[in-house]
Amino acid sequence: RTPDLQATEDALSLALLAMVVGTRPAVTPAMVRAHLVEYFGVTEDHATVHRTRPDDYIARFTRPEDLELVLGTPHPVGDPFALHCRR
Repeated sequence: RTPDLQATEDALSLALLAMVVGTRPAVTPAMVRAHLVEYFGVTEDHATVHRTRPDDYIARFTRPEDLELVLGTPHPVGDPFALHCRR
């Protein structure tokens, strides 16, 4: 194992795949990040969001408790878009 490979695995251990589901409206990485802030209380400096496909995003967290909160909390009803998150 190289240190670079270990660092990459450590970073991915704090990442989630967030997929837009349902009617799939146009969603930007900024909208996903705002969703994490508004509904889960994840502060903006504790998460980054990058698009991987048109409806898929990688959310990387700096704190494991934020990742677990997003995974363990039901997503709010009535959102402008629905996200399904998984490791």
